[in-house]
Amino acid sequence: MLKKPLVSVIIVNWNGGDVMLQCLESLIKVDYSNWELIVVDNGSTDGSENTAANLKFTRSTNSRRAISNF
Repeated sequence: MLKKPLVSVIIVNWNGGDVMLQCLESLIKVDYSNWELIVVDNGSTDGSENTAANLKFTRSTNSRRAISNF
């Protein structure tokens, strides 16, 4: 059986707020099993830098990384 390649989803954020939340909520619906989420925050001041950390993904096989640029 062929292993599915890893797909990296990279979101660059700066004060994205609700737009970033909508994007992350849509990623929860992805049915591809081998993907990771990388959120790069560029010094947000609106609290959106914590949005990805607070969102729960149901598939434990997916990974998340948060990178902040302060």
